[in-house]
Amino acid sequence: MKSSIWVLILIGAFAPAALLIALRIYFKSHPPDSSEAGARGLQRGLKLGAISAAVLPLLFILANFRPISGGEANIPYVICAFAGNAINLAAITDCLRERSGESLFAALLVLGVQLVWLFYLFAALMSAR
Repeated sequence: MKSSIWVLILIGAFAPAALLIALRIYFKSHPPDSSEAGARGLQRGLKLGAISAAVLPLLFILANFRPISGGEANIPYVICAFAGNAINLAAITDCLRERSGESLFAALLVLGVQLVWLFYLFAALMSAR
């Protein structure tokens, strides 16, 4: 029973990354009605968002095997959390380079991943003390 729950959790954790990759592939084959610079920014934002969304579950898995204990051993978790938040904010900025329905939808998906990154940062900072 436990292994099936872990499989569902992993599928759910990697679902945002898969969704962002699928959206990127769709927008590559059906470009949105925007300028070329706006379409390039949207593609770059979706790529950064997918990378960020794929790394996040890996960090939670790592934290499961090597728990966040606090003190100086926690510094890599905090650095990863700040880097992930910065990459995700860059992805949101790239998605919103030109305002359209497609870019707003993509930015909202990346914003959902940003909320999970903020939760991870909060957990890492609270255990550092």
